[in-house]
Amino acid sequence: MERCTFNQTKQEVNESIAKYAARLKKLALHCNYTNLKEALRDQFVVGIRDQETRVTLFKTANQDFDGALKEAIARESAVKNATGSIKTLEKKGTQQEVFALKHSTHRKKTSGEFKANKSIAERSKGNNQGIPNDNSTSGARYYCCGKPNHKANVCRHRFRSCNFCERKGHLEAACRAKASNTTKPAVKFLENTTKDEESEKAGNNLYGHDFFPLRIRNVHAQLNNMYADTNGKDSEPMMIELFINRKKLPMEVDTGTFVTVISEKEKNENFANLEIKETSVYLRGYDSKVLEPIGKLENLTVAFKNKQRKLDCFVLPGAGPPLIGRQWLSAFGCWPLSIVETNNTELSMNKLNIDDISETIFHRYKELFGPTPGLFNRGKAKIYLKDKVKPCALKARHVPHALKPLIEQEINRLVKCGHLVSVESSEWATPIVPVIKNDGHVRICGDFKLTLNSHIIVDKYPLHKIDDIFAVLQGGEKLSQLDLSHAYMQIPVEKSCQEYLTIVTHWGYFGTQRCRRESHQGRVTFKRKWMIV
Repeated sequence: MERCTFNQTKQEVNESIAKYAARLKKLALHCNYTNLKEALRDQFVVGIRDQETRVTLFKTANQDFDGALKEAIARESAVKNATGSIKTLEKKGTQQEVFALKHSTHRKKTSGEFKANKSIAERSKGNNQGIPNDNSTSGARYYCCGKPNHKANVCRHRFRSCNFCERKGHLEAACRAKASNTTKPAVKFLENTTKDEESEKAGNNLYGHDFFPLRIRNVHAQLNNMYADTNGKDSEPMMIELFINRKKLPMEVDTGTFVTVISEKEKNENFANLEIKETSVYLRGYDSKVLEPIGKLENLTVAFKNKQRKLDCFVLPGAGPPLIGRQWLSAFGCWPLSIVETNNTELSMNKLNIDDISETIFHRYKELFGPTPGLFNRGKAKIYLKDKVKPCALKARHVPHALKPLIEQEINRLVKCGHLVSVESSEWATPIVPVIKNDGHVRICGDFKLTLNSHIIVDKYPLHKIDDIFAVLQGGEKLSQLDLSHAYMQIPVEKSCQEYLTIVTHWGYFGTQRCRRESHQGRVTFKRKWMIV
């Protein structure tokens, strides 16, 4: 699947060559190509959007990935510079329109504001008789700051210096020397109405802005085959025919849902004259996804097997098949389902005559309930390093004499479990940090931030957020917790990558055959591998 995604990768619109190459490198991490550079070069050249760049790269013979990347980036930079110079020449001397957002709230003034404005107007009228009012020249802009409705001798910017002409007495925004050199663009305002105005314009549209279109998977798609008899016939969906408001409608029996639902397309085709009632009910799918119905059809006349009932059904967006749930089946006496026992079917029950069932299970499945950690058998962890990385080997740190017996005991235990293996020498060597646990034992941690972590190409696998976990737990009554012993060390590491995780102790070098939580790749690898289970 990773190779299929890699081979279909193309350069997206407005994506630079450098970002496209970085995305290809990330996708190629898990493809396991024998010649990674050659695969990157071929897909890089094929996926470039620019036709001329692609033709130029095809003409060059015996070119590697780094050379093709360098050539493509150089051509992309040249095209951008040429295009920018042409646009600059075309726009020189032309006037551009600049739009600004103007937010209008249309708020009604209170009585206190009317009184305050009235008193200010009367006071200014009485004190300024014979003097021209500043508000009369509302369109004029003054020299100091360029803003209207005040004089230059009272402007608070009259002692500021201009950043353009370096003269004192005005701001750069009101500089006349700058205005004479450049053409001032015209500013137009775009009205931003409030939510109240939008609701008035929207009218009585009930569902246009409240619901998002949800696509429902077609239930008739090919599912995993389930065999119900010994004849080898596939289990096809069970369809029944009902008469809803005297219209014949085949519906699929879905015993996993309680309510009955029809799609919006089915409703428009068969029941266009019926009114959809608003509902506050939300439906939840088998994967805990919340489905928001458009509404509900009430008091439908449903006939089935000479029985007639008044029932309701929900309308969902999309074009899926109509599903009849347990509510309608129970109304017609079809629920619960009755299982017919044939003569060829023999029902049997196994009984264990064991006094202590727990000890028997623990003894039979020692690997599951034993003190030693398990081993993940559906893949191994890999560590990808950046280009031109030099190995780093540090000396062992001195540890207190009181901790040496505990460290040696823990090393022996990890060697017996298969986590560590003694090696004579290694180009990579990371010193350990002993951490005392609550039970008195020692946990051996590698200080990989000094050696390996800065050189790893980290797989940015998305981790679950707390909101996602709460969404899954919503509606549950009983919760269970699974505590794994040495969880990270249950995932094996590729043999070619084990040298990177070598630790150095006062006993010597020990190679790591399992993942370590101290490395950047260990946490992401554990999450990625465990999602497969």
